[in-house]
Amino acid sequence: GRAVSFYTYFSRVISVIDGDTIWVDIDCGFRVWCRQKLRLRGVDAPELATNEGIRAKSFVARELAKVEFVVVTTTKPDKYNRYLVDVFYLPEANEPGSVLTKGKFLNKEILVKGLAERVK
Repeated sequence: GRAVSFYTYFSRVISVIDGDTIWVDIDCGFRVWCRQKLRLRGVDAPELATNEGIRAKSFVARELAKVEFVVVTTTKPDKYNRYLVDVFYLPEANEPGSVLTKGKFLNKEILVKGLAERVK
């Protein structure tokens, strides 16, 4: 397989912490699952203490409530040891491959809606 596929995982969302952070159960293969707190790569959503932060979290929660699973691609951990990820989702999808090819890119969706800022 391609090296990039080694860092792509089928995951189930447990909860949305805020507009750029989620808890997921990640399928590591061979019936091994791990729970991780993940941070959206390249996205900085407002803090929850603000109305903008509440709107960002609500958007992410609404979008992810529409799906049974997401596909995440990981890069590296941030300074708080959360993996920086890209999250892909597709309502009514039943297989991860179609989510990667036809799904929505959550990181981009939250930026397009103006609910977060882009960071490098």
